[in-house]
Amino acid sequence: MLARSTPTPRHDIRALLSTAALAIAAVAGCRAGPLTDDPRAMPETEPARAGSVTRAPVAAPEPVGMAPNGAVVRAVEPWRSTTREGERIITPSFRIHTTMRSEEFKRLMAIFSERAMAHWTTSLAPLPAPDRQLDTYVFGSRDEWAAHTRTKLGAEAGAYLALGRGGYTSNAEAILYDIGPGDTLTILAHEGWHQFTQSLFRQELPPWLEEGIAAYMEGHRISPESGEPIFTPWRNFERFGELRDAVRRGRTVPIDQILDSTAQEYLADGRDRLLTYYAQVWALVHYLREGEDGAYGSGLSRLLADCVAGRVSDTLRSAPMPQDEARALDRALRRGTRLVPGRYWIRAYFTPDLERFASGYRDFVDDIVARGSGDAIWRGRSPVLARRAAGAKPASSGGSSSSGSDAAAAAVVAPPVPAPPPADQSPRR
Repeated sequence: MLARSTPTPRHDIRALLSTAALAIAAVAGCRAGPLTDDPRAMPETEPARAGSVTRAPVAAPEPVGMAPNGAVVRAVEPWRSTTREGERIITPSFRIHTTMRSEEFKRLMAIFSERAMAHWTTSLAPLPAPDRQLDTYVFGSRDEWAAHTRTKLGAEAGAYLALGRGGYTSNAEAILYDIGPGDTLTILAHEGWHQFTQSLFRQELPPWLEEGIAAYMEGHRISPESGEPIFTPWRNFERFGELRDAVRRGRTVPIDQILDSTAQEYLADGRDRLLTYYAQVWALVHYLREGEDGAYGSGLSRLLADCVAGRVSDTLRSAPMPQDEARALDRALRRGTRLVPGRYWIRAYFTPDLERFASGYRDFVDDIVARGSGDAIWRGRSPVLARRAAGAKPASSGGSSSSGSDAAAAAVVAPPVPAPPPADQSPRR
């Protein structure tokens, strides 16, 4: 599905399946750049993605201009797409190629992208920024996007063109089109994370963590006072709503299955199953951030740093395990880190107690969707920490989120999430 013995480019494709930007992997091949099955060619690390990787000590991202005149933009150049004239907007971290007409939204995209870069490099771990500008394409219409996709992907374009609303990432380039201001920004944040990892990481994240972090990066709001984008990972109504619905219906996926599967597998089961997967991996990243009183946060930071430096293989092998599992791990690593079974990642970076990890995750999910959590989500705050601060008891003690129990699931049904006020919406084109 991912690794091929020949160095063939691969692409990370995302389709928008709902009213918000729900980016999903829809075809085989979710990464960019050549990988190899031959352990002799690259015994410990996967080749770097497109572009080299900054190895200097981590520095704070360059300050982003938030002045009304769009000071974050360094230059605006003429650019022509396959079908029409457009502009190339140069920022410290990006080259945004666009045929969109709204000057207000183009300025917001530039600021949003730079704010997103600061978010990616600081929110989960201190990570370096890529040592080159990343190329993003945002077309004004689907027809323009489709023409560019045919030119870029040739014979491989068919699967992409069959998608609904959305976009994809290929060789660290995000290729999107206008799907409305709010949704376009959300998918820009999601796909941007894939651009970031494809350009920076020497070894790949497993699918559940790659997609979970991309979903984690989606949450944001636009300040009504300054017009400045503010990233708040908990403020993700779509993921929260899907998670709550899955728990209510007893349709969540057991965590051991999540850790050993890819989004493509859930795509075959239909839209609802796929959206549940994305909601659960979104919750899983929050669990790694603050679950068990923050016990897993340092492990997550170490994991991301190891992906940048190419130390994942060594760390995975360092965890105590029986000889037969060690041999199975070595076989998996020959294909790269991406499809290494989840239990190896959990043991090496988080805890050797897999049962406790799974039980804690189930309880964490139940706390997320407990009654009254919608208010915390709207405010961009952790519903789990909010419940604790209010002295509330845990939503469950038996992990109803994976049991399928209708009675237990009914206990955590929350009222509808309140809609954000009109002043907090992205500007319309």
